[in-house]
Amino acid sequence: MSEEKVDDYGEPISSISKGEDGKPDFRQNHGCCRDLYCLIIFIAAIIAMIVIFAIGFTKGDPRKLIYPLNENGMYCGLTVNRTELKDFPYLFRPNLANNTKEVCVKECPKANQCFLDNNDGTGSFEDIETEQCIAQLRFPTFLMTDLIYRCIPDPKAVGDAAEL
Repeated sequence: MSEEKVDDYGEPISSISKGEDGKPDFRQNHGCCRDLYCLIIFIAAIIAMIVIFAIGFTKGDPRKLIYPLNENGMYCGLTVNRTELKDFPYLFRPNLANNTKEVCVKECPKANQCFLDNNDGTGSFEDIETEQCIAQLRFPTFLMTDLIYRCIPDPKAVGDAAEL
C-alpha cells in the first residue's frame, strides 16, 4: 500500500475540501490574517507620500519640476524679476562635461552650428564650420532634440559626435 502525501499541516493532499458549489476550496483555516497588517502599512505609506507632497508644494517651488533654470538661476521660458526669457524656452548646456554653464536658447541647435554666449544667461547659434568654431575657442554643436524644455543629444547624432 502506498503512503498518502500530506501537506505542511498533516492533511492528505487528495482531501481538498469542496465548497458549496462543488468546486475545490483552496482557502485554509490554518493561516493567519496578514492582509490587515499589509493594508495598514500601505495606507501609512500613502499618507506619508501625501504629507511629503504637501510640504514640498507649499514650501518649495513647483516650477522647478517643469521649467529649467539657467546658470543665473532664472527660469527659461518665463518672465521673472523683470528679466524677459519668454522667447528662450530651452535649456542648453554647451559643454556636456561641464554642468555649470547652462543657458536659455530659442531653439535646440542643429548639426554644425557654433554656440554664441550672450553673457546674460541666453545664447544663440551661428552656422560656421566646425574647424572655425574651434579656432575661435567656441563650442561646436551637433544635432539636439528637445525633451521637457531641455536640449539633449539626438540619439541619431551620437555617432556623429564621435567624429568631432
